Amino acid sequence: MRAPRFLRGSYQQRPHSAGLTRRLQRIEPVMAKHKSATQVTVVTEERSAIQRWVDRNWGKALLLGGVVAAGIVINHYRNTQVKTARADEWNPLLEAEGDFAKTMAAAENEADPQVKGWGYALAAREGLIESNEDEAAEALGKLAAMPDHFLNSNAFPAPGGNGETLAKQAYSAIQKQIAWDKEHASAFTNPDPDPGSPVVVIKTAEGDIEVTLYERQAPKHVENFLKLVDEHFYDGILFHRTVKSPGLSIIQAGDPNTKESDTTQWGQGGPGYSIKAENNGLMNVEGVLSAAMPPNSSESSGSQFFITLGAAHHLDGRHTVFGKVTAGMDVARKIQDAPVRDPEAGQTDIPVNPVAIQTIERK
Repeated sequence: MRAPRFLRGSYQQRPHSAGLTRRLQRIEPVMAKHKSATQVTVVTEERSAIQRWVDRNWGKALLLGGVVAAGIVINHYRNTQVKTARADEWNPLLEAEGDFAKTMAAAENEADPQVKGWGYALAAREGLIESNEDEAAEALGKLAAMPDHFLNSNAFPAPGGNGETLAKQAYSAIQKQIAWDKEHASAFTNPDPDPGSPVVVIKTAEGDIEVTLYERQAPKHVENFLKLVDEHFYDGILFHRTVKSPGLSIIQAGDPNTKESDTTQWGQGGPGYSIKAENNGLMNVEGVLSAAMPPNSSESSGSQFFITLGAAHHLDGRHTVFGKVTAGMDVARKIQDAPVRDPEAGQTDIPVNPVAIQTIERK
């Protein structure tokens, strides 16, 4: 770095002149100024207006925070109570699911008109699941008589709906179906078994189920079934499967594996042989005795059978119908209505306490 002009050269070789002295006196304050930069200076800043307010009003602020928090808690509690009350209104309907009479009773006892109307809609569904169109019509008629219900106050486009509300569309449709069924009463029914056909009685703890067999239409199935009956093959065997859905409504039995506790083997057993299916034109309508069929097989099980509690026409031409229930359908429904096991365990159609066949005997 180049030295200041007044320091250039060797000032030690020169005498201290008065001018140099004065110049050095002017340098000292500058150096003193640079030295002072290393000193620490503490600056006291003025507190903000918010801080001064908090200092004076911290108690009020704390109280205000408590009030706000209490308001949030109370509001959450009230919302929870409202949700709980709404859930309580629906609980009777949910508990009655699967039973038309119970669902109708729960709807009748409901105070909230909107929930009552939905209850009638659910009851109509139960009636259709049970293939009872008259019950469904009764429930839909009550719903249609509630003009302020959502399903009656909103019209939605539908084929042939003519701008009617959903409730009225459903009620009109079920009435037309009932009229068509009466006009074509024989379209989806089986003929009665021939006079003198064999009759058997399935005895259970819930009561007896009487079945008349279609000996002429399904001779091989009837012959085999009566052979097993005479051998007491079915004694102690469980109704191991109960299904109740819009597409399938049955109770199934005939597997000797159900005498053991290993449920993973239930439904896989039999007498050790199968029977060629007999395509006899009989339909799987409500109240028939039909042959079960192993998975991926075209032949009937040698012993397993099911009783239909609703039409299952998708089984027609595959599962051989070989009997008609002539008494005891109420007993069959009791067996079907028994609680089933844990759905999460994949046992949605296995009863908690399966009903056993005490014996089957000829009448």
